[in-house]
Amino acid sequence: MTTLTAETSRSTQVLNMQQLLDRCMGNLELAERCLVRFEQKLQADVDSVQQCVDSDDRAELVQVAHRVKGSAATVAAEGLAETAAALEAYARSGDAADPSGLMSDFLGEVQRFFDGVPRFTQPG
Repeated sequence: MTTLTAETSRSTQVLNMQQLLDRCMGNLELAERCLVRFEQKLQADVDSVQQCVDSDDRAELVQVAHRVKGSAATVAAEGLAETAAALEAYARSGDAADPSGLMSDFLGEVQRFFDGVPRFTQPG
């Protein structure tokens, strides 16, 4: 199994805003709405990922990590998509290794995302 290290994910942009704008045909308001929706769902998904890892629910982890990967890729959060992909691959592999390193990378990337992306809504 190939593991994704924190170093790899941190070398990637938190958000490729130009790519997101291109996907939104240059419409900044649409890009902002996409980011807001993603941010609103992300914390619940992070909680679900943590529960899946804690309970070793690989089938559900595949589903949740895949959803985060796709959503992150859609909003051009490249590092977050990469770490979610690594969790998905781990869950699919059946590897008996401890996923704590992957989980640490994922949580670090989530924090990088929240720290590095402009806020368009009020917290809470």
